[in-house]
Amino acid sequence: MVRPYLGIRYTGLNDDLRKRFAQRGVTNLPKQDGALIVEVYDGSPAAEAGLQPQDVILKINGKTVTPDKKSGKGKVTVADAVGKVKVGDRVMMEVWHAANGRIGTVGVRVAQMPADFGNQPEQ
Repeated sequence: MVRPYLGIRYTGLNDDLRKRFAQRGVTNLPKQDGALIVEVYDGSPAAEAGLQPQDVILKINGKTVTPDKKSGKGKVTVADAVGKVKVGDRVMMEVWHAANGRIGTVGVRVAQMPADFGNQPEQ
């Protein structure tokens, strides 16, 4: 089975997570909910596009990203959004960049998930 792949590990960014980060002195996270990138795998499409850990994906292909584990109420999860495109397609993401605190648009060409990647839910 061919599965689309960005090459990131992420968690939902919401008010609770923002509060936990603030307790550790991290106060510059965006006010919008989204998907906080925890890890970018070497050589992955996300790495090639310049995404970094601590960046936050706010929108994918114009749809707002939910911090929840399921899509709903007009919002999508990263996994659901990526799962709906074909390998080779480009997804456009609105991303808050941790390095400079700015929001920008990043295009990522979706690749096929490596066979040795395992059955991880992250995209």
